[in-house]
Amino acid sequence: PRFYVVDRPGAPQTVIRIHMPGTPADDPARLRVHLVNSVLGGTFTSRLMQNLREDKGWTYGIGSRHAHFQQDGSLIISTALQAEFTGAALDEIMTEVEALAESGVSADETTKAVRSYQNDQVETYGSISSVGQVLVTLIDEDLPPGTSASWLEQAATIDAAALSSQAGAMFLPQHAVVVLVGDAASIQAQLEERGYPEAVECDAEGNLLPAR
Repeated sequence: PRFYVVDRPGAPQTVIRIHMPGTPADDPARLRVHLVNSVLGGTFTSRLMQNLREDKGWTYGIGSRHAHFQQDGSLIISTALQAEFTGAALDEIMTEVEALAESGVSADETTKAVRSYQNDQVETYGSISSVGQVLVTLIDEDLPPGTSASWLEQAATIDAAALSSQAGAMFLPQHAVVVLVGDAASIQAQLEERGYPEAVECDAEGNLLPAR
């Protein structure tokens, strides 16, 4: 993975954004991708949230989501946490990603993810404005207006084996871009301690800065 750091000297927290290659809007596996993401970091009971918030207490929240575009997509993991746990948190995040890819999704996690998706759909179609927003999004992604109904129908037939197979194919941490905003000296030391590549320093606009 490639690491970038935006220096905020003395910052008590580090903001972490991890981007991995995702899937385009019209990918046939999009619903499965969404459900696997629910298991990883898409809900309060997700693996990342239970690990870094509930178990470790390092952050108030951590989540993951997929951004889908017509030509490509991105899996995005994001959190802000206590600065001294930056390196350890990266270890835990990568461990959760690898464990999901290697060991797959359990039957209980599958049931929970499907029910969460179904409940979200009921809420989404609860008002005229939200229905309009769904249609605008589908048009923007060049998808037919019946796509949401098709996904809802598919959701009822998805099992743990299908999600486990999807999880094994969708995570590419070796191609990740990791952006860290916080105290650069502390971050670089923690990365070095854990064997991660040295982070390239840049400013808040993304312009690369000369090496120190």
